[in-house]
Formats: sequence, C-alpha cells, structure tokens
Amino acid sequence: MKLSRDDLVEIRTLMSIGWGPQKIFEFRVANEYRQERDLRLSTIKDACAKIKRTKSIEREPGSGRPPVVEPR
Repeated sequence: MKLSRDDLVEIRTLMSIGWGPQKIFEFRVANEYRQERDLRLSTIKDACAKIKRTKSIEREPGSGRPPVVEPR
C-alpha cells in the first residue's frame, strides 16, 4: 500500500519522540478511527528505514516509474 504524505508525517513525528516501527504499528492498529487505512508492519518498517536514511519524507529524485515513450 502506498503511504500518503499524512502517513509519512505521522510516522516521522512518532519516530522523533522515540517510537520504533513496532510501537507505531500497534498505535495505528489500536486506533479505531483508522478504518481501512491500517498499514502492515513491513510497510511501516520500510518507511522508518527511508526516513532514517534520507532524513526526509520527500520522494528521492529519479524514484518512481520511468515515463513511457510512445512509438512514432
């Protein structure tokens, strides 16, 4: 599942107060108002690793799918 910008901001904020991926996951699962937006633990771990590595929630330049070139 793709993370929204709000998800990344929340994860970064919780990491800044010392929470790890497991605690963030448990917080999100315990929040009854989330409904369909609950995430897998592996997704949260990947987001935490990216935030630690890049110190940012922005996409890295050149990431994503390359553009499709239409044949002439």
